[in-house]
Amino acid sequence: MVVDSKNMGKIVFFEMEEWEKEHASDAFGSEVQTTEEKLSEKNIELAKDVQIISTFIYSTLNKEILS
Repeated sequence: MVVDSKNMGKIVFFEMEEWEKEHASDAFGSEVQTTEEKLSEKNIELAKDVQIISTFIYSTLNKEILS
């Protein structure tokens, strides 16, 4: 299966360091949002209307967040 990484829809990356942000945009196109924040109930609006949510180890992934 071939995946077109430039047309995957909206993607948000949480816990991204500054040096990683350019790489994410280059790899996945213009519909990429990045933040250094960890995902939590306080900033869940950043993930609204996206097709893919990418987190690292400090983000909260529970039933409330994923619903």
